[in-house]
Amino acid sequence: MAYKVKRHKKIYRRNRSRRFSPLHIFLTILIAGVVFFVGWSVYQPVVDFITGKTPVPENTSSASMPVSDAGSSSEVSEASQPGNTPENTDASKSAYLPVDVLKDSARLDSFLSSLEGSQINAVVVDLKDETGILHYASKNAQAVSADAVASDAVDLSAVIKKLKEHGMELIARVNAFRDHTMPYANADMAVRYQSEGGTLWLDDYYENGGKAWLNPYSSSSQQYITDLLNELAAAGVKQFLLDGVQFPEGVGLNLAYYPGSGSKSQQQALSDFIGAVDTAMEEKNCKVSVYLPAEAFIGDGLAQYGGNAKGIAFHAVTVDLRPSEFDSDVEINGANLTDPVSKPYETVKTILGALKASLGSSAEITGVIQSDGYTTAEISDEIKALNEQDVTDYLLFSEEGSYSFEKSGTSAAS
Repeated sequence: MAYKVKRHKKIYRRNRSRRFSPLHIFLTILIAGVVFFVGWSVYQPVVDFITGKTPVPENTSSASMPVSDAGSSSEVSEASQPGNTPENTDASKSAYLPVDVLKDSARLDSFLSSLEGSQINAVVVDLKDETGILHYASKNAQAVSADAVASDAVDLSAVIKKLKEHGMELIARVNAFRDHTMPYANADMAVRYQSEGGTLWLDDYYENGGKAWLNPYSSSSQQYITDLLNELAAAGVKQFLLDGVQFPEGVGLNLAYYPGSGSKSQQQALSDFIGAVDTAMEEKNCKVSVYLPAEAFIGDGLAQYGGNAKGIAFHAVTVDLRPSEFDSDVEINGANLTDPVSKPYETVKTILGALKASLGSSAEITGVIQSDGYTTAEISDEIKALNEQDVTDYLLFSEEGSYSFEKSGTSAAS
């Protein structure tokens, strides 16, 4: 919407010449003297400030993230900026740490240094990735037998210790049924082709790189995941991000057979598994959040979630709200959201609002927000959108684990 400048006639009225009385001259001299006195009084403090002689007060508890004009579509409160200390000190403010960075001591040190002075208090690491490989030195007999432990697996206790030295908690991301390793070692855990005695079902033709999946109905596959979580908890992990809690996706889904399904629905099977994991980890004073894309809640006909994730019971859920994950034209509740990437605040707020309406008030929500390609101001816009809907926990995601925060007048980046 365009605005016109309203011009007042008095401003443009031509001044008339006039004579000045002695009183006018006296008042003019008096006013000039006052102005000179005030100017001289503030001159030195201003010069000292500009030249740096007077120290600028610093926020010793945190470093604020600057707000630039570029890419910022809204005002950002100090409480929402990654560099400021959050009001909710128990909130999880995490950043994604790639496995290859975790396994490189120098890069890990650089990564952790880049987070110092920021609001980040935890890192998320893939300790069981989507291929089924474990990146910590697991002693689980089934994993070892299946050759599922990476040859360069890390010493988990040493990692946890190092993170704590930098004031960081470890959040272990563990893929559950999206596992393309264990099914080949134990077919009893796998989705089968057409029948219980069939071969392994693959999510595409073999020549196209099709992969096998764990069967969510299988008690042995469920127990395998639970055993890994127990092992991690015993090693000192207190928080888990459980990914891949779903049925397979791919081609030929009508040919997939799930031994052990009985009359239980897919949504009930996933709900029961999540409930059992929550109970097992609560006994160890550990927290579990289930990762899901936003599409799982705002889309329909999604076979991997039995239609829609709204029918799955969650205690805590981590939802991917990154604008880059949405199409250029998204329709939500009858409203169109065009070019989501260029509107981080609007996108996160709109998607999260629709999500909260679906989830209700019972589930604890963590928002996954975008770092790649965004300025600090745009990241702050995403956080502001979360805070405005009472979501204080977030996962800041960069594919390469590259983050940059303005801290105490300097810039640090991994």
